[in-house]
Amino acid sequence: MANGGQLPGTASLYDNTIYDERGNVIFKTVTGQYLIYEPDGSVTSRSEGSTIELADGTQWSPAQAALKDNPIRVGVCQLCREPPYQFPFRAKPRHGIVSLRRAKRCAGSGCGRLLCPQHRKLGPDGRWRCIVCARRHWLHMLFLRLFFSFEEDQK
Repeated sequence: MANGGQLPGTASLYDNTIYDERGNVIFKTVTGQYLIYEPDGSVTSRSEGSTIELADGTQWSPAQAALKDNPIRVGVCQLCREPPYQFPFRAKPRHGIVSLRRAKRCAGSGCGRLLCPQHRKLGPDGRWRCIVCARRHWLHMLFLRLFFSFEEDQK
């Protein structure tokens, strides 16, 4: 026999790749299990996997997305990937992968970005907005208070 009478190893390996909206690779990992048949006849089982710290601070592995009970799905915070300018500098881009349980959508007019906890603000109306829309909403409310007054009709 060509391999000296040894059985070949068996493997179940899974490539996991997360892409952003433009098709660029954000995160790539290989997870899985394999068997190794040793020359002395023993069998070794190995498992490989990796975890990543998400933008919301939790640890996540691709195997958690495949759980049957309560899977952990992820999304990408667009402001982590392309940080807006904030005086005096622009922050460095990060992977921006966030758990969908802790992510929120921006309630700004026509925005709808998926946001991590770092890039969202809770407005006085109880709605979550990205940093850009929150600033715009604050200026809009300031303008309304400066030039208009609210009155109640009393009958």
